[in-house]
Amino acid sequence: MRGYDNHGMAPVQPQSNQPQQRPPQGKPPPYNPQHHPHQPPPQQPKVKVIPRNRRPRGAPPGVEISFCVKYTIFFLNLAFWLIGAFILGFGIWGLVTKSLSTVNELAKDAGFSLDPMIGFIIIGGIIFSLAFCGCIGALRENTCILKFFTYSLILIFIGEIVIGVLGYIYSDKLLEILEVWMFRYIDSYFDDPDTQFIVDGMQEGLKCCGSVSPDDWLANIYFACDSIATKTQCSVPFSCCKPDEGIENYQCGYGVLALDQELWRDYIHTQGCVEALQYWFIEYAIVLGCVGGVLIILQCVTICLAKSLIADIETVKSYW
Repeated sequence: MRGYDNHGMAPVQPQSNQPQQRPPQGKPPPYNPQHHPHQPPPQQPKVKVIPRNRRPRGAPPGVEISFCVKYTIFFLNLAFWLIGAFILGFGIWGLVTKSLSTVNELAKDAGFSLDPMIGFIIIGGIIFSLAFCGCIGALRENTCILKFFTYSLILIFIGEIVIGVLGYIYSDKLLEILEVWMFRYIDSYFDDPDTQFIVDGMQEGLKCCGSVSPDDWLANIYFACDSIATKTQCSVPFSCCKPDEGIENYQCGYGVLALDQELWRDYIHTQGCVEALQYWFIEYAIVLGCVGGVLIILQCVTICLAKSLIADIETVKSYW
């Protein structure tokens, strides 16, 4: 039966035991332009659709650049960069401080002329530049710089092998070139401080005098027996003299060549520097071989590490 309210006017609906359903919370009612004629429709959020055949940016786990390889290359090149900077600075210092009025000939037989300090600048500049490229390429992970560094090292490595083989095959020719070079340095001994530094260092270190024998110094106009400088007639530089119990006498070689050859050995070294240098290479052949082997191994390791780093960088970039 229908019930009526207290005033008996409207029918009362029977109450149901089922709970009333409420509209879902959090969702706004649908937009109806009739109810809101002046309100623009709400903006729907844009959803970025990624194609299925496109990989996400970034390499997967486990594919990364080796931290150990990267900084091993950096610190190796940093050490060579410092060595190259020292050699380059020494060459520049030599050019700035010395007189540049003459340029010495190092190996005119080979077809080129070279000042000794310019040689230091060239060698130091090459080491400095390549080591700098290795440092920057490793830190910045730049494959172009690393490839230039790697191929340059390969070319230098091949050049060292070729020079070593040619030097072994034509060792007699090298001795002849050294002998001619020594004669030219004897002739221009007082013309350039670089010449004096190199010749005196060689004669003191190898305990030798002259190119072949001490009387080679008679070719110098200041040491010749008919020299206008009377004090240095028939003389040799002080670097030819035997050490005298810590007393450094720069005039110890004056007039020695005027004595009998049997008396020369009492005052100066009588072995020529070309022969002394040849014996020095034979005596220290093992040490020189070890040093050369270490340098070759370092070059090979650096080349392999650089190629490994380039491969890691290219692999990571392939996932971008």
